[in-house]
Amino acid sequence: MNRLVLCAHGTRSELGAARVSTLVEAVAGALPSVDVREAHVDVHPPFVADVVTPGSVVVPLLLAPGFHVEHDIHAAADPVLATVTPALGPDRLLTSLLLSRLDALASPVEDDDVVVLAAAGSSVAGSARATSEVAHQLSQRLGRLVPVGYGAASAPLLDDLVTRLRHEHPGRRIVAASYLLAPGHFHDRVLASGVDAATEPLLVEGRPDRRLVELVVRRYLDGWLAAAV
Repeated sequence: MNRLVLCAHGTRSELGAARVSTLVEAVAGALPSVDVREAHVDVHPPFVADVVTPGSVVVPLLLAPGFHVEHDIHAAADPVLATVTPALGPDRLLTSLLLSRLDALASPVEDDDVVVLAAAGSSVAGSARATSEVAHQLSQRLGRLVPVGYGAASAPLLDDLVTRLRHEHPGRRIVAASYLLAPGHFHDRVLASGVDAATEPLLVEGRPDRRLVELVVRRYLDGWLAAAV
């Protein structure tokens, strides 16, 4: 049986960990002939090196390329000739899901609101480019510029961006589109950044959105076909 390893970052948030597990379960349900396993690169087991086997396809449950994808996951996968797919983003399915999260706010986005994309951040240049592409797609869909603010490692930090936007747009509501997979440290930072409203992460209570499951399945199938060539 083919093995699919879904590799998340790992979190100390019990809620965040539970929501990642619901995504793994949903993907397993969509791929009944595949051995689907959950793994992490940090914080808590099972770690990816303990789960990946020869010929596995590893799909990073990370929204942008970065050190964890390029180093940690590959370091575990390469020795056993496993296939590592690209990160989940950028992808128009994620942009569509972000729009749904904005629509689900208690007070939906209005024309005068300032919308920012709140991302985790990475020191790897490719991560910022990927996140900027999602912000660009969101800008096109909303008809307004959507700047990016990061939780760490990249500039501008979300707190600094919010402070600047308060000065540039006094009296306007600042809304953060949380470009994070699940609750945890970085979503807590979004909530504490001074924004007037913030969406939930991409994984909310209940069954994962079908778009997220579809994206993960597509990454797996593309990786499986690439390995078979």
